[in-house]
Amino acid sequence: MSQNLVFNPYEYDDGRVLLNNVSSDPDCNFFNDVNSSSKNKYVCESEICSFCMDGSFSIMHINCRSLLHKCGQLCTLLNRATVSVIAVTETWLNKSTVDSMHIPGYSLAACCRNDKLGGGVGFLVADGIDYKIIDIPLQIKNDVMEYQFIDVSLNGKHVVIGSIYRPPNTKIEDFNNELEKILTCHILQKYKHMFLAGDFNIDLLKVDSHQPTKQFFDLLISHYLLPTIYRPTRITETTATLIDNIFTNAYSDCDKSGIICSDLSDHLPVILSCYPNAKIIKNKTKYVYKRCYTPDAIKKFKDMLADTDWKDVIALSKDKDVNSTYGMFYNKYFEIYNTCFPIQKKILSGKRSPKQPWITAALIKSCNKKSKLYKKYQMNPSTANKIKFCTYRNRLKSLLKIAEKTYYSDLFMKCRRDLNKTWKNIKMILHGSTTSKLPMEFTYNNNSVSGTKNITETFNQYFLNIGVKLADKIQPSMINYDTFLPGVLKNSLYLYPTDASEVISVCNMLKNKSSFGHDEIVSWIAKTSIDTVAEPLAEIINCSLETGRVPDELKIAKVIPVYKAGAKNEFSNYRPISILPFFSKIFEKIVYTRLINYLNKEDILTPGQYGFRKKGQHIWPWWIYVSK
Repeated sequence: MSQNLVFNPYEYDDGRVLLNNVSSDPDCNFFNDVNSSSKNKYVCESEICSFCMDGSFSIMHINCRSLLHKCGQLCTLLNRATVSVIAVTETWLNKSTVDSMHIPGYSLAACCRNDKLGGGVGFLVADGIDYKIIDIPLQIKNDVMEYQFIDVSLNGKHVVIGSIYRPPNTKIEDFNNELEKILTCHILQKYKHMFLAGDFNIDLLKVDSHQPTKQFFDLLISHYLLPTIYRPTRITETTATLIDNIFTNAYSDCDKSGIICSDLSDHLPVILSCYPNAKIIKNKTKYVYKRCYTPDAIKKFKDMLADTDWKDVIALSKDKDVNSTYGMFYNKYFEIYNTCFPIQKKILSGKRSPKQPWITAALIKSCNKKSKLYKKYQMNPSTANKIKFCTYRNRLKSLLKIAEKTYYSDLFMKCRRDLNKTWKNIKMILHGSTTSKLPMEFTYNNNSVSGTKNITETFNQYFLNIGVKLADKIQPSMINYDTFLPGVLKNSLYLYPTDASEVISVCNMLKNKSSFGHDEIVSWIAKTSIDTVAEPLAEIINCSLETGRVPDELKIAKVIPVYKAGAKNEFSNYRPISILPFFSKIFEKIVYTRLINYLNKEDILTPGQYGFRKKGQHIWPWWIYVSK
């Protein structure tokens, strides 16, 4: 039985002098009194949450054998709890597929093979955990060993975690030599606590009978790195080997470890719970500040606006001071807005929701049952247990595929007449959510930028200057604009005044959105009451059209950097998304209507201008080119 095979690194053995060295063990027999095998056991997938309690730090290793194809199954596994850091080996990713990987709630740091298929290591780090990739300046044979290291910050304390994979067809002696180079590297020497998680393909159960395995174990012990997994991690009907592990020198901070009975691959995932007072998850925001838009509050808002006297705003607009006029209007409007929809502190529910929207509570129960059957098969790999597990697994796999297919079919049917929503759904499937936590440290012009204020200022400067830099690269055109804008225009553009009815019409055409700019006004709320403020707003817009000035408050945009691709600590890999104040959109739309009507009436735009025109199709230039 595989559960009876236990490796005990603390067992007294005169042949392992390092475990009994007085200089490393003041009590001489300290290790002999420690026996953590009782805390190391096989667990089902549903028991993962016991390793990820609030406040603790957890590390998992998974040999996934194609992370891209196991993405859905991995998400199902992680529905149970949020593991702090997951070291993954045999990812089988490459440069073209690494950007396609998305696990909700995690960021991926991957090191792929460049010259051949297979292999690959990396990390999945939970959102909210600060980390950075460590660059080790060593020449390591990639065909002997694959590795990646990250620095994780835990309440000001830095911990190094390594993800290591040894291909099974390489010599253990060569692997030991390469591993020793890394362990003695000066960059890693400065870290007090280290964790090495990976698939070493070295069976520790043979440490007493196989000399290269003993040399591997002695190498780790010489750096005070002890294993936390003591039972077989790869079990077949005829063999049981301990080849996956998490080694650490922070054994006094480790709570418990386990082997997860999951059929992700032929290797069982392993997990370690440590630093019980790290407060990693506990510090995660459990509440949000938001405004509540209840039906009663909306009715109160409309009534208060209707009872407001706007004569002073209209009178001030006659002075042609657009800034003062809009300022008075906004102050009155926002005071009522803030009264009816005050910012409230809302406690977030601690109830976890599935990371995959098609996973129901019934399917989760079925997954738990599958895990129990797999555990039973692993503990007793008989033919009967195998048939029972495989039958249930295949049936569940079919149900999961049907549930996923039905969910996406309904999703796309709902937006079949909305091309924008269709593409948003496609992007969400391919790339996941675009929102992610910004790194704590950036690199700009070979200098390190840290601190919220410094990062914000550098983002601002980069976005301000990028347009100028791109414009400087454009070569001056030798073609005069008269060639594509011919003719003499007899009539000039007239920005005729607007009225309340046009303001209401324009406002109703705007999209309902929950996002807001620095004015904090949500569009769909403002649209419900636009008829009560349309008259003073029309007077402000007319004042703006007449004076040629736009209120300064409407020029302020809330800019959000959105990650595109590449290194997350480089400013050039982000694009800016600007959210403007709500009322500025009404100003812009009214001016746009007058401008586009004039351009169309005078037939100013060239026939080759297809983009940003009504009934224009981007496919037409391609069609014309092909037709020629």
